[in-house]
Amino acid sequence: MKPEARSSTAICKTQRGQSMIEYLVVLLAAVVILLAPIPSIVPGKLPDNASVLTQLSAALRGFYSDYSWAASQPVVN
Repeated sequence: MKPEARSSTAICKTQRGQSMIEYLVVLLAAVVILLAPIPSIVPGKLPDNASVLTQLSAALRGFYSDYSWAASQPVVN
């Protein structure tokens, strides 16, 4: 086996492990961003320091309740 072939295989294994660490760092950053408390974007309806996920779930609940109310109204001909 040529020495060049062995060295390229070792480089591929090292790079594959490095990309896994990069994915892990990006994933952890996304989790921190979603769970970190931030000032409320809807004053009065949410706690002052709710996370992004809490605010998103409250907004989706509000939109769905508005949609379900509108869908429950009778159709007028």
